[in-house]
Amino acid sequence: MSFKLVYKEKYQTRLEAREREKYLKSYSGSKEKLSILEAL
Repeated sequence: MSFKLVYKEKYQTRLEAREREKYLKSYSGSKEKLSILEAL
């Protein structure tokens, strides 16, 4: 099994990255995540 990176974001701090990750795993964030992936 292998994985392929299809999308990435950069943040200045680890805290910002963790907050974004938490949001994308939430219900409202999952909708945004799907729209990002559909645009690829």
